[in-house]
Amino acid sequence: MTQLKRQDDIVITKPDKGSGVVVMDKPENLCLLSEASINDATKFRVVDPERLKTRGRPPKHYLPLLQKEKELESIAHRILPKSTVDSVRPTGSWLAHLYGLPKTHKECLAMPPILSATQTYNYGLAKWLEEKSQPLSYNQYTITDVF
Repeated sequence: MTQLKRQDDIVITKPDKGSGVVVMDKPENLCLLSEASINDATKFRVVDPERLKTRGRPPKHYLPLLQKEKELESIAHRILPKSTVDSVRPTGSWLAHLYGLPKTHKECLAMPPILSATQTYNYGLAKWLEEKSQPLSYNQYTITDVF
């Protein structure tokens, strides 16, 4: 009799190119993703697992940052419209999410890392800055269409 895998033991995702469904063992998925990203010392560094045993944020590191953030917010309120300040101000942010889509079209299975930063701390600010700086990137040397 074959043993059914629990839902927690498999990962169901889409492939890197094309359409379809990829079903993988979770340990294999994590191993491929680790080989492509986390284990690469040029992209990530090991953080000491023995972090401070404090509740919340350590005050000595974050209080100056919070004070600076309040100062910047008051300056922004003076020079920008309220709707703009509210849209770029970080609220309810998420942590960035690392995942990979398997390259099923290659001989050996690989999984390039993708870091999704949507809804992270400065996502709204980056989106607003990109929108404002977009017209500056177009000039007589910019190719917008290959035809």
